[in-house]
Amino acid sequence: MTKHAEHKDHAEHKDHAEHKDKGGKKHADLAATVAFTGTQTIARAEEARRRLLDALASQPPQLTIDCHDVEECDLTFVQILMAARRSCREGNRGLHLVGSPALAAACTAAGVDVDLLVANKGE
Repeated sequence: MTKHAEHKDHAEHKDHAEHKDKGGKKHADLAATVAFTGTQTIARAEEARRRLLDALASQPPQLTIDCHDVEECDLTFVQILMAARRSCREGNRGLHLVGSPALAAACTAAGVDVDLLVANKGE
């Protein structure tokens, strides 16, 4: 695999700003975005999971998961997205999911309504 192809399949985490309140506790100022591209299957599951956990650890008020450029994915990736949704709901954070035809097909094959992956604050 070429370096360009390897880069294309990597998930990207876009930074967001943080500030500390008077007690020194960190708070996220902006939403976090994690972008996935290329192939997202069981072979890449640990990387996808780690990137989403890293984004959630900063406690953003909103998490965007951009799967627009995902060309292939499987049930494992769908399950990781469902776990991210659950984490957002439990942390009272919003979740915005940008889908792709491949993600829609994987959700359909798994019997999952892709709309159920989106978590709004307070749901």
